[in-house]
Amino acid sequence: MTKGEIVLGCLAPHPPHLVYAENPPQNEAFSEGGWETLRWGYAKLARKLKTIDYDAIVIFTPHWQTY
Repeated sequence: MTKGEIVLGCLAPHPPHLVYAENPPQNEAFSEGGWETLRWGYAKLARKLKTIDYDAIVIFTPHWQTY
């Protein structure tokens, strides 16, 4: 059996505006702009992943506590 290797690493923010469904009022997403840069970053990452030969992807998305 051959040893595996890490072929790519990245750190990306959790995009809450993409995962919200029904929310209590304190969890409603709001923004004054700036999401385009985040979306461009995810698109760039997607293009990079298409060029890498890998067997598995491990995704870690940071979350925060909401009161």
